[in-house]
Amino acid sequence: MDIVFPKRCIVEHAQDIKAMLLEALARGGEIRCSFKNVVEADLSFFQLLTALKRSCEESGRLLTLTADLPPHLSRAACVTNWAAIVAAPGASC
Repeated sequence: MDIVFPKRCIVEHAQDIKAMLLEALARGGEIRCSFKNVVEADLSFFQLLTALKRSCEESGRLLTLTADLPPHLSRAACVTNWAAIVAAPGASC
């Protein structure tokens, strides 16, 4: 399943993002995530990504995270240890 995250990946939208990720897990198969539309992200978003990654690892599912996290979100990726995982452009943590 292809997931393109919304513009605002913040706590106010965490429930909707979680539902999207749970649906992808329920469908089975590979999960491919794109960050190209993300304008704003907070810790809750990266926590959901961590849970998704763990769930995929535990079930042997393939999770592909595209390297299109906008540069202005690199700092958030660094703070949450996701910079290397999502290949955040310009991230120097």
